[in-house]
Order: sequence, then structure tokens, then C-alpha cells
Amino acid sequence: MLALFNSINSAVCGVLGINSYLQGVIIMVCINVIAVLGMSVLTGFTRLFSFGNAGFMSIGAYTAAILASLALSLPVSSRFYWDRSLCG
Repeated sequence: MLALFNSINSAVCGVLGINSYLQGVIIMVCINVIAVLGMSVLTGFTRLFSFGNAGFMSIGAYTAAILASLALSLPVSSRFYWDRSLCG
């Protein structure tokens, strides 16, 4: 499944001419748009305020930081595998 995603990602980015930096920026924008839409639905329709969405975003960011720091302490060959499998 991961190989299929990587091949689709390479094909789409190759056709559109998107480099890895721009791809990272687009991913971050999409993640923040999802968070903002969740807060908009919660506060706009129900008139309730909750820190639940921010909590889940912070847990995800903390987990991503831990996984990134673990990947930096791996040998070079393992880092190449994780970079290619996670980042496309």
C-alpha cells in the first residue's frame, strides 16, 4: 500500500512540478485547514468552545517530534528507509 502511495505521489508531483519543500508546505496548510474547519463547525453551529481539538493537535505534534528525534539517532541506512517511506 505504501509503495502504491509513493508511486502516485511521485507521478502527481512530477507532472505538476512540485518539489519536496512545496509539498511540505502544502501538507502543513492542509493539516491546519482541517483543524480550523473542525473548530469552525464546533463553535459556529453549536456555540460551544472546546480545547479538545487543540489537545489532539498537540498530541499529534508531540508524537511526530518524538518519532523525528528517534529517526535522527538511527544509522544512516535506516534513516534513508524512514525518510523514503514516510516522506515519499
